[in-house]
Amino acid sequence: MDGMEEIAKIKERLLRSAEFDKIEKIANEDEMVCPECGTVLIPSEGCAFCPSCGWSPCK
Repeated sequence: MDGMEEIAKIKERLLRSAEFDKIEKIANEDEMVCPECGTVLIPSEGCAFCPSCGWSPCK
């Protein structure tokens, strides 16, 4: 799976999640930032996580 497909899956999952409201999109639509610390979220295992503070909408 390439990065764009993984991002699309994450966005789809987040759209179904109540946590989606907490995530701010930045200028690049392919990047999402952590609502806790502002770090760019990293796609991981069909979800996303923050490498700085560990926040994830899928926890």
